[in-house]
Amino acid sequence: MYKIFLQQLWVHKLDWDDQLPSELLNQWMDMYLHLAQVNEITVDKLVLAKGQQTEIQLHGFCDSSEKAYGACLYLCSVNQQGEVTTKQQRHNFCGILFF
Repeated sequence: MYKIFLQQLWVHKLDWDDQLPSELLNQWMDMYLHLAQVNEITVDKLVLAKGQQTEIQLHGFCDSSEKAYGACLYLCSVNQQGEVTTKQQRHNFCGILFF
Protein backbone atom coordinates (compact mmCIF):
# COMPACT_ATOMS: atom_id res chain seq x y z
CA MET A 1 0.00 0.00 0.00
CA TYR A 2 2.78 2.45 0.90
CA LYS A 3 4.77 1.44 -2.15
CA ILE A 4 1.73 2.08 -4.35
CA PHE A 5 1.40 5.50 -2.72
CA LEU A 6 5.04 6.27 -3.58
CA GLN A 7 4.39 5.18 -7.16
CA GLN A 8 1.50 7.64 -7.31
CA LEU A 9 3.82 10.40 -6.10
CA TRP A 10 6.28 9.54 -8.87
CA VAL A 11 3.50 9.60 -11.49
CA HIS A 12 2.53 13.10 -10.32
CA LYS A 13 6.23 14.11 -10.54
CA LEU A 14 6.05 15.95 -7.25
CA ASP A 15 9.12 17.58 -5.80
CA TRP A 16 10.04 17.30 -2.13
CA ASP A 17 8.44 20.61 -1.12
CA ASP A 18 5.37 20.39 -3.39
CA GLN A 19 1.95 20.31 -1.78
CA LEU A 20 0.06 17.06 -2.22
CA PRO A 21 -3.07 17.10 -4.37
CA SER A 22 -6.18 16.60 -2.22
CA GLU A 23 -6.73 12.98 -3.31
CA LEU A 24 -3.15 12.03 -2.34
CA LEU A 25 -3.35 14.03 0.87
CA ASN A 26 -6.51 12.14 1.87
CA GLN A 27 -4.82 8.81 1.11
CA TRP A 28 -1.77 9.82 3.12
CA MET A 29 -3.81 10.91 6.13
CA ASP A 30 -5.74 7.63 6.09
CA MET A 31 -2.51 5.59 5.94
CA TYR A 32 -0.90 7.75 8.63
CA LEU A 33 -3.83 7.31 11.02
CA HIS A 34 -3.70 3.52 10.61
CA LEU A 35 0.07 3.27 11.00
CA ALA A 36 -0.16 2.80 14.78
CA GLN A 37 -1.89 -0.55 14.14
CA VAL A 38 1.51 -1.98 13.22
CA ASN A 39 2.24 -2.14 16.95
CA GLU A 40 -0.67 -4.54 17.40
CA ILE A 41 0.91 -7.24 15.22
CA THR A 42 2.18 -10.15 17.27
CA VAL A 43 3.99 -13.33 16.31
CA ASP A 44 3.91 -16.48 18.41
CA LYS A 45 7.33 -17.62 19.55
CA LEU A 46 6.37 -21.31 19.70
CA VAL A 47 5.68 -22.51 16.18
CA LEU A 48 6.63 -26.19 16.38
CA ALA A 49 4.55 -29.16 17.53
CA LYS A 50 5.20 -30.21 21.14
CA GLY A 51 7.78 -32.94 21.67
CA GLN A 52 10.52 -34.27 19.38
CA GLN A 53 10.16 -33.15 15.78
CA THR A 54 10.32 -35.77 13.01
CA GLU A 55 9.66 -33.39 10.14
CA ILE A 56 9.73 -29.65 9.62
CA GLN A 57 8.54 -28.02 6.39
CA LEU A 58 8.66 -24.43 5.27
CA HIS A 59 5.94 -23.46 2.79
CA GLY A 60 6.05 -20.27 0.78
CA PHE A 61 3.61 -18.59 -1.56
CA CYS A 62 3.78 -15.37 -3.52
CA ASP A 63 1.80 -13.40 -6.06
CA SER A 64 2.14 -10.14 -7.86
CA SER A 65 0.36 -7.62 -10.03
CA GLU A 66 1.49 -4.62 -12.00
CA LYS A 67 1.29 -2.47 -8.85
CA ALA A 68 2.32 -4.68 -5.96
CA TYR A 69 3.48 -8.08 -4.76
CA GLY A 70 2.95 -10.20 -1.70
CA ALA A 71 4.53 -13.22 -0.07
CA CYS A 72 3.67 -15.56 2.76
CA LEU A 73 5.70 -18.18 4.63
CA TYR A 74 4.47 -20.67 7.17
CA LEU A 75 6.04 -23.49 9.12
CA CYS A 76 4.61 -26.98 9.40
CA SER A 77 6.01 -29.46 11.92
CA VAL A 78 5.26 -33.11 12.75
CA ASN A 79 6.23 -34.67 16.08
CA GLN A 80 6.88 -38.35 16.97
CA GLN A 81 3.19 -38.88 17.79
CA GLY A 82 2.23 -37.74 14.26
CA GLU A 83 0.71 -34.49 15.47
CA VAL A 84 0.91 -31.79 12.81
CA THR A 85 1.22 -28.14 13.80
CA THR A 86 1.01 -25.19 11.47
CA LYS A 87 0.95 -21.61 12.58
CA GLN A 88 -1.22 -19.07 10.86
CA GLN A 89 -1.68 -15.57 12.18
CA ARG A 90 -4.24 -13.05 11.05
CA HIS A 91 -3.77 -9.32 11.25
CA ASN A 92 -5.95 -6.54 9.89
CA PHE A 93 -3.91 -3.49 8.95
CA CYS A 94 -5.47 -0.56 7.07
CA GLY A 95 -8.33 -2.75 5.91
CA ILE A 96 -5.95 -5.43 4.60
CA LEU A 97 -6.20 -8.84 6.19
CA PHE A 98 -2.80 -10.44 6.77
CA PHE A 99 -2.55 -14.17 7.46
